[in-house]
Amino acid sequence: PGSAAGSMARRRAVLESSVPLGDQLNVVGPAAGGSLTSGRIPGWLGVAAAVAAGLLLCVKTVGYAFDWRDEATLFRSAVSGQPQSAKLRHKLGEVWWNQGQRGWAIRSMEEALRIYPGSYKTQLALAEMYLDSGELDKAAAFFARVEEVFGNNADFLCRYGSLRQRQGDLEEAAALWRRALSIDPDNAAALANLGNYYLVMGDVEHAEASWKRSLQLLPEQVAVLFNIATLYEASERRNEAEGSYRRFLALAGPAYAAQKSHALAYLGQTGSRERRQGGDGGGS
Repeated sequence: PGSAAGSMARRRAVLESSVPLGDQLNVVGPAAGGSLTSGRIPGWLGVAAAVAAGLLLCVKTVGYAFDWRDEATLFRSAVSGQPQSAKLRHKLGEVWWNQGQRGWAIRSMEEALRIYPGSYKTQLALAEMYLDSGELDKAAAFFARVEEVFGNNADFLCRYGSLRQRQGDLEEAAALWRRALSIDPDNAAALANLGNYYLVMGDVEHAEASWKRSLQLLPEQVAVLFNIATLYEASERRNEAEGSYRRFLALAGPAYAAQKSHALAYLGQTGSRERRQGGDGGGS
């Protein structure tokens, strides 16, 4: 912990583990016809709050490599030669996962665990894979099994909080994220998640503070940039909103198409307003 290599690996893991926008609105959004906010901010920001709640960021412990196709071929061959190797099946599961072959990845991990039931590393990998695949009951069972081992790890607690959030227990999720921060005050993922939680609760000040601190630690968090930009927009803090939206647009990929459209529309509106004001001034 604290090494430059470890810091960079964690930075990449946080940034690559963003949940797709809006993926969890059914979990934390308002009841039909209800309000997501407490009235301290304009009602339309409830949409942004719901989006924020779907942008929970946490570190994943699944490995990374540069060419997963070559690795898949390598490890499939190795498993064929040593079919009872739990370690090789675990690694093959990681490779499949990073190729997007979720079903094969989970089956490989399950087989690894069948061969070596005492592997906490494989149990944790399955907990995370089940979580990201939406199999929440299975994820919960595995998180509970490994909590005794990993319960003092901030990244584990952050992921556990994401599970509790997706199960609908926001208070327990927030408690886990706070525990993560008590262990690692600079955990950008936990800070980002708490910012989302605070906005859902209508606590704009704490939401902004959590997001700003998270962005200080990891400035290129696309989801957090969008969230804080909508907060600035709703608060009519135009300069801050424009700056955040521009940074968001510079980093956002195709998965953020709807949010990019919103950002571009806002920037276009503010630009038109400035041109009109300039024109009025010139004609007086």
